[in-house]
Amino acid sequence: MALDLSQSNLYAAIISAIGRPDFNVELIQAFRSILRFDSAVLIAFYSNSDRPMCLAERGADPEFGKANELYLNRYFQRCESIDRLRRVRNDSGIAIIRQSSGDIVNADYRRDLYDIPGISHDMILLSQTGDVYLILEFFRNDPLDNFDRDDEDRVREFWPVALACMNKNSRFLSLTQNTPSDPSLKIESLTDLFLKHGISRRESEVCSHIALGYSTLAISMRMEISVNTVSTLRQRAYRKLGISCMNELYTLCMQSYSSSLAEADFDDSVLLEWNKRASGHQNTTPTQ
Repeated sequence: MALDLSQSNLYAAIISAIGRPDFNVELIQAFRSILRFDSAVLIAFYSNSDRPMCLAERGADPEFGKANELYLNRYFQRCESIDRLRRVRNDSGIAIIRQSSGDIVNADYRRDLYDIPGISHDMILLSQTGDVYLILEFFRNDPLDNFDRDDEDRVREFWPVALACMNKNSRFLSLTQNTPSDPSLKIESLTDLFLKHGISRRESEVCSHIALGYSTLAISMRMEISVNTVSTLRQRAYRKLGISCMNELYTLCMQSYSSSLAEADFDDSVLLEWNKRASGHQNTTPTQ
């Protein structure tokens, strides 16, 4: 069943969350526009490691949080569902299985992760991006409310958009946080942003270095220009941009990146296609 974007704000919700500290939580919440569930969890782990990391969870019942902690620390390495998911992944690298508490063979596993938190049904998605596996699991408590094929199809259709947004979010964080990624790539990305404001490439490069915390001397050494030239380029850029200090430059940088996302200035073909689909519909309030 194809998603009806006229009935949901899921596209706008997930795009607007990029760059925010609660991005992963909002990613899960966006799925409520297309899927009914009582709780959910997003987990990541590297292909060469059995140590998972919980990126986000949504569930009002305290027992759900306890069950999730047990799953990560005690049951993950011997989870039969993960092995099943790896075997049934399709050509796009996505696997989805639906199961009920009665399908769980291990009695301890069923008691701790289903019976105690009151979970009756779950739907699990496994995807891989680079060396990282991602698991998104949805739960329902009502024994009579099982997940069906339509639920699976909607999640499968929207997942490429969610994954593309996760990649966008990672790139955003790599620009704004002290991560081990290549500084040259950060500078190049920021330079492209500043160029859109009508300043020269050299002025944009200086602003990019400043936004990343480089001193005037460090900029002159990296760009192989004099300290006086750095100061001149900074002054010219600030005047054209209508700012007067580094804090205002940093704010402008963040606003520029957010605006580029809002305008769907994407290099991701998946996001571009979804933006075209979403722009043709009027958004309504998501179903809770």
